[in-house]
Amino acid sequence: MKLPFQIYDFISILFPGIITLCILKYEFPLLDLWKNDNNISQLVIYFVLSYIIGHLLQEIGRYKKVSNYLKNVKQTGQDNPNNIKGRHYDLPISEPLAKEINTAFLDLYGIEAKNIKNEEVFGLVFSTIQDRITQRSIFVSIANLYRAIIVISMFYFVLLTIKSFYYIFNPKLELYIDKTLLIFIVTFGVISVSKKGLNYFKKLSDQVPYYAFLSWYKETKFSQKKDI
Repeated sequence: MKLPFQIYDFISILFPGIITLCILKYEFPLLDLWKNDNNISQLVIYFVLSYIIGHLLQEIGRYKKVSNYLKNVKQTGQDNPNNIKGRHYDLPISEPLAKEINTAFLDLYGIEAKNIKNEEVFGLVFSTIQDRITQRSIFVSIANLYRAIIVISMFYFVLLTIKSFYYIFNPKLELYIDKTLLIFIVTFGVISVSKKGLNYFKKLSDQVPYYAFLSWYKETKFSQKKDI
C-alpha cells in the first residue's frame, strides 16, 4: 500500500509552491499575474505554477552544496559498531537492538551489514518491508516540505537584504523598521526551526525501516517455528 500520490504531492510540492506565490504577491502586488484572481482559469494557472515552483524548490534543495548546508546534524560516534546505517545518517541505537538487527540481516542475506555501503544496507532492508511502512512516506513528505520552506526562506532572505539597502536610502525609513526588519527576523527564525524539523524527520525515515525489518524478521521466524 502506498501513500496516495495527491497527498504526497500537496505536502511536499504544491504547498511550498503556494507559499512562494503568496510571498511574490505580497512583495510584487502590481504584477499582471495577480489580475483577475477570481477567474477560474487564473486559479488553474496558479495551481500549475505552484506545482512547477514546488518541483524547482525540491531540486534546488537537493543540490549538493545546499543539501550539505541543510544537513546540520552532528554525526557523533560514527565509529560506534551499534550505529545503524540510514540513507542520510548513521544512527546510534542500543547494543541489544543492534545485535538483533545485525543477526537478522546476516541470517537473511548471508553478509554482515558493516561490510557493505550504507546505501546498500538501507536498500536491502527497505526493499524487504517497504509495503509495511506506509508512514515512512509521510515522514519523507514532511522532511521535503521543510526543505522547500528553507529554500524559500533563503531566497526571501536575499530579497529582504536587497530591499534593506533600498530603504536605507529612502526617506521613509520607518517602513523598513516596521515591516522588513520584522520579516527579516521571522525568516531567519523559520530557517533555523525548519532545519531542525528537516533533520528530525529524515532521521525518523531512516530509523523506521530498521524497526519494521526486525519486526518482520521476528514474525517470520515465529511463524516458521510454529509450522514445524
